[in-house]
Amino acid sequence: MTRRASGIHWAPPHSSTREAMPLTQRSTILAFKAGRAFRRDDTNIVEPSAAKGAIVIERGEDEELHFMWKNRETEETEEARLSHF
Repeated sequence: MTRRASGIHWAPPHSSTREAMPLTQRSTILAFKAGRAFRRDDTNIVEPSAAKGAIVIERGEDEELHFMWKNRETEETEEARLSHF
């Protein structure tokens, strides 16, 4: 018997293929769509980024929780440097 992991999928609204891109894997605990913003150097001004992404919290092979931002267009992930949970 093969087990299939259920998860959140995202498809671009104007995609010609309408094929969903998985945001989650079996190790995913939580995932939701989220943008990003960056602070301008030496100011208190915060500017939004045009990149569309998702916040993903996964349990790694090391059994620790990993908090990441995943780009929904390129599927690249950036792990936040946080203290261990």
